[in-house]
Amino acid sequence: MLKEYPSSQREPKLRRRWFSDDSLDLIVWFNARREIRAFQICYGKPYEEHAVAWSAESGFFHSRIDDGEENPGKNKTPVFGRELPPLKDRLLGEFRTRSQSLSPLLSRFILEKLESME
Repeated sequence: MLKEYPSSQREPKLRRRWFSDDSLDLIVWFNARREIRAFQICYGKPYEEHAVAWSAESGFFHSRIDDGEENPGKNKTPVFGRELPPLKDRLLGEFRTRSQSLSPLLSRFILEKLESME
């Protein structure tokens, strides 16, 4: 079940909220009118992580996440890998299961966007 965590605010025009559990992260950006401008879902943690991102300006992007770890003694920054077709059914199932603690408006908005993903 997703739980909200404190999130530092780097973009002054957008407010960021971060939700996480053991296999999914959700980050949502809101404008000053509290409208959702973008979100990113990282799922399949910790071994087969993928990310889907949506923004009002550019639509969807989906990729595998390369954790950068070649050596367990070094921590490298995770990066997006090449763009992939979305694993829509898997993502919808995971999100529905894990998003029940979110507000209905937030959950419904994200589900509608995910269902429209091609």
